[in-house]
Amino acid sequence: MPGASTTAVAAFTFEEMLAANHAEAARWYEWLKRQPPELLNLGAPIARGETVRTLLLHIWGVELRYSDGVADRTPTDIAGMTNYSLDELYALHTRAVASFRQWLATATPEDLGQILENKWFRATKKKCFLQAMEHGVRHFAQLAVVLRQAGHPTDWGHDIIFNPAIE
Repeated sequence: MPGASTTAVAAFTFEEMLAANHAEAARWYEWLKRQPPELLNLGAPIARGETVRTLLLHIWGVELRYSDGVADRTPTDIAGMTNYSLDELYALHTRAVASFRQWLATATPEDLGQILENKWFRATKKKCFLQAMEHGVRHFAQLAVVLRQAGHPTDWGHDIIFNPAIE
């Protein structure tokens, strides 16, 4: 048909974004399990944290809090979890992923546009989901630098091009 557009429409779905987030988190978890346990106490002054442990709490705890928000649950209180083990910290992430998956399975366009508000922000559920996904990417990049500078380089590429969840 003359004049018809042949431009392909590409989409990166929320499900794919969540899968990529989970794949990267799983790589971090598996790598950290192979390291000496005291590595969790290494200084990592990022996001008001002091150690690798408190940064992981910040990354995965905030992720869980956003998943609580989009699912209309009271946000999980992560204050005082500073001595959690790696397994306990990673469980925050797996709870968040399960919650996000359940929410995405039933979310409507109206639900995506619903506003969440607290003392820090006012944003749609869509934006909160995107924030949860991007938040971890930024902080894991910071963590990779701290670890590399301390002589603990990770053993995989962190860019999306290397993420096994994305084709």
